Amino acid sequence: MRSVILWIAAILILSLHDQVLAQLRTTLPGRYALVVGISEYKNPRLRLQYAAKDALDIKKTLLEFGKFKEDNIRLLIDDDATRENIRKDVEGRLKKVAHRNDLVLIYFSGHGAQIVDSDGDETDGLDECLVPWDVDVDDNSSLISDDLFAYWVRNLTSERVLIIFDNCFGGGAAREKGILMPGMKGGNVIDDFSQDLTREVPRQGTALLAASKPEQVSFESDEFKNGVFTHFLKESISSNADNNIDGIIDAQELFYSVRGKTLEYSKSTWKKEQEPIFINTITEKLDIYYLPPKVDSTSSKKIEELRYRAQNEQNSAKRIDILKEALRLDPSNVYINHDLATYYEFSGMHEQALARYNYLLSLDLSRWSFDPPLSALLGDLYRRMGRDSDALLWYFKGLEENPNSSTLCRSLGTLYLSQRDTVEAVQYLNRSLDAQPLQKEDYFDLFYIHFAQNSFETGYQIIRRCYEINPNDFQAIYWVARGD
Repeated sequence: MRSVILWIAAILILSLHDQVLAQLRTTLPGRYALVVGISEYKNPRLRLQYAAKDALDIKKTLLEFGKFKEDNIRLLIDDDATRENIRKDVEGRLKKVAHRNDLVLIYFSGHGAQIVDSDGDETDGLDECLVPWDVDVDDNSSLISDDLFAYWVRNLTSERVLIIFDNCFGGGAAREKGILMPGMKGGNVIDDFSQDLTREVPRQGTALLAASKPEQVSFESDEFKNGVFTHFLKESISSNADNNIDGIIDAQELFYSVRGKTLEYSKSTWKKEQEPIFINTITEKLDIYYLPPKVDSTSSKKIEELRYRAQNEQNSAKRIDILKEALRLDPSNVYINHDLATYYEFSGMHEQALARYNYLLSLDLSRWSFDPPLSALLGDLYRRMGRDSDALLWYFKGLEENPNSSTLCRSLGTLYLSQRDTVEAVQYLNRSLDAQPLQKEDYFDLFYIHFAQNSFETGYQIIRRCYEINPNDFQAIYWVARGD
């Protein structure tokens, strides 16, 4: 009898052990989220169709692909999403449990609004606000203003905070996620909640991904049964958005993917532009979603194990040896060839890196999207090898395929700048900013070019634009003060 009991106990222990291992494989410590969605407001006139479903869907993605533990996600739907409950979670739970290097994700889908600025810190004289479930449209204090929300976020310990808003602030009705408070008129927006948070939170460590620009609206869609922005957030959890093909969708990749899809859909469906924006003060890569490993003829379990070992190996030579072992198992694997090219280049083994990049170019990569593009990577490699003419050829080849690539335009701008061709440098740096205006480096390169040419007025105009994007940057603050 005793042996039977021990046998059963052993089975239970092994079963529990397997469950624990499975949990460890599918979740990561130090990842916390507050997910808010409000469709059925206390005031029935504010009803939305899909905001609550947006929040439920986002929670599902965090569990399935974000490696969040369910206990670490607080979901506030409809009447649970009161102003006080939102405050308690940010100022209470998240402040208490999330340490400096932990990830905090705050998602809100619902109405936004504007009220008259109370402390004179707004460019347009308006405070942007989140609208909680229990809002009183005759009482501005029932809203969550940008100043107040920024105060809550500022007091978090975490320096890896990603805030995602699927709403608008300029006012709207019906299918648009914004309301007009009494005494307000729509269409006056100059700055927005995201810009204000960047100004209000005086520290690095916050990233903001918003569904639309300040003067635009955020739409809901009967076709998707979601907010349009949230729908394309979900759609971005795929290899097509994994630009550096590392199996992870980081915050930057998420923005690049959702921006173009949301803008294109809103223009084709409503003849209006809804263009998401991204403001990031986090210097390191912010991993959000993890793609499931592909197990097929070109990506076996053994190869995935070797890639994982390589990514966690600190010694460059050992890392390359591990990847070469994986390459022997599957010489045509795109992931391995790309990883090897990157690590070869990092280790100064330029010819070996060139061979891997050239091999990738020989493959059918129609379903792959690289950021930076392969042409940019080859151009950068040739520059490191001192072959600027070859670098130019690859940069221009890349622009033929993707004329709006900010990465390629910036690469050309800096290359021409290194050759002291400031006319061409200015042209391509401006093109880079047209494609992606939230790039501090381009602004400063242009500023220093104009400053060196004694074009001080133009230079200061450029640096003021940079300051408007990131008013916490000390370098920008210094030069704006000098210019004023």
